[in-house]
Amino acid sequence: ATFTGTATTGLGYFSSLEVFVGLGTASGTSPTLDLFVDSRLDGGVNWINLGHFSQLLATAVNLVGRWSKRVDIATSVVLTSDAGAGTLRNVAWADDVRVRGTIGGTSPSYDINIWANLLA
Repeated sequence: ATFTGTATTGLGYFSSLEVFVGLGTASGTSPTLDLFVDSRLDGGVNWINLGHFSQLLATAVNLVGRWSKRVDIATSVVLTSDAGAGTLRNVAWADDVRVRGTIGGTSPSYDINIWANLLA
């Protein structure tokens, strides 16, 4: 099963972004959870993946990503597909960010809380 969260807008002013995920009890047989953090760098048209976080721990708070707008990229970054599992891309975000996920297993269920810390 997949889900896509509602985009949070108005983030262009901030210089630092941390995304946290609090997971409650997981249920089902062999439940798995992969999360993706996305932004639209082209003025709000196409979503690109900033990071892919796989197999998060249940009943824990996970820091899934930390980005800064002070990005120093020495090589090009291909943004036309999702990042590989466990990858945090060295790119800044734009004015909006969303979280989406994939839940696997048999009859899986998670209690999920997602929040961010932003610094000007």
